[in-house]
Amino acid sequence: MTNDENATHRCDLLCPVAHLMRAVPFVDPESTLRTAAQAMVAQGDGVAVVLGPEGPARIVTEHDIVCALAQQADPNTVWVADVAPSNLISAELTATILDVIRQMACEHVRHIAVKANGEVVGVVVAEDIVDLPGGSSISTRAT
Repeated sequence: MTNDENATHRCDLLCPVAHLMRAVPFVDPESTLRTAAQAMVAQGDGVAVVLGPEGPARIVTEHDIVCALAQQADPNTVWVADVAPSNLISAELTATILDVIRQMACEHVRHIAVKANGEVVGVVVAEDIVDLPGGSSISTRAT
């Protein structure tokens, strides 16, 4: 691991959301809950982007999967499309952290897809937004 991968960036609410973005797995809507969970574990994250006929269409989270399992869903037969919320909430790569915080609050979500040139390039997770405002430290993630 290089020093750049361990670097801490001094950031504030006006920094681009790209500073917080995570790379996450992409799964097909017909993927089973087990397959999606395995993809999340392999990536080391609790979120995956669900593909649709025209590209990324939804986000599925570990919370969505746990809720389905609590309702007796079979992880080997239930599809991700059956448990993922039906809309993809997204922000542009150039949006600020403040823009994304506001969007999360308005949409009542904890995960927002990040797009560059119309393509999903990552996800911002509410838990990554810490110690803001006031010039907080945010650990950069290698993507």
